[in-house]
Amino acid sequence: MGGKTIEDRPPRGMWQRALWFADRTPEARNRYVDFLRALSILAVVLGHWLIAAPYFENGLPAYSHLLDLAPWSRWLTWLFQVMPVFFFVGGFSNGVSWESAQRKELGFREWFDARTRRLIGPVLPLLIAWAVMVAVAHSNGVSDAMIRVGSQTALVPVWFLAVYIMVVALVPLTHAAWTRWGFVSVLVPAAAAALVDVAFFAGDLHALGWLNYPLVWLTVHQLGYAWHDGRLAGARTGLLLFVAGILTLIGLTHLGPYPLSLVGVPSDEISNTLPPKLPLLALAATQIGLVLIFEAPVRR
Repeated sequence: MGGKTIEDRPPRGMWQRALWFADRTPEARNRYVDFLRALSILAVVLGHWLIAAPYFENGLPAYSHLLDLAPWSRWLTWLFQVMPVFFFVGGFSNGVSWESAQRKELGFREWFDARTRRLIGPVLPLLIAWAVMVAVAHSNGVSDAMIRVGSQTALVPVWFLAVYIMVVALVPLTHAAWTRWGFVSVLVPAAAAALVDVAFFAGDLHALGWLNYPLVWLTVHQLGYAWHDGRLAGARTGLLLFVAGILTLIGLTHLGPYPLSLVGVPSDEISNTLPPKLPLLALAATQIGLVLIFEAPVRR
């Protein structure tokens, strides 16, 4: 009684499971958002493994940082640094979810618990599996340095989920700000991030740079609300954002004090991501522009 029938259970094959879930996805759900979220996570993980540049030397595993080993590869970070897409899509999804919670009169704690469970749940098996693999590797003589690099690469989802959960915790405030002030709620944190960068470079106040973790990612997240509300849409808007973003990104990295790579490089004194800096906002405009340009064709 009340159990699932065979038809209600997803098949075992990965591709068959994907089709099964796709067939049962409500038409009202934006599958383009799901696609972008999955694509961004895949790009982050793949990009970090490529950057780690593992290889074998004299039959033994070795590693090097690709961005140091081959400086030309720093251009690849403009493709694989897709954290702006993740936070942009997050703003869209959190806007949908928070508005639904308000209609159902759910409290923040209940809503936040549900959101964080969905985020943290898939990470726990990864942590357990990696802990076992580290123990096996260590017992078989793999060097601590190799294990450290592998851990930094394999556990990529953990560090960016920590920042994302911080942003999710602020959704009641940020969504209210968007509802009341619209794009002003985007411009304020963006301008504050620019001032932090000025203080970082001109005033040599490097400690202030860490304020850009919330400022940069909240700016991108706010744009996700705009997308959800239909105030940021259309191929023409996307083209304007793309052109403005890519020109700004080129200017900042070639004429300004920012490095070319959009992820940290051991040999660089300055990192565009640790802490986040203005090039990531320029990249966000570029990527959001592409998201809007391809939205209609992909959803067809």
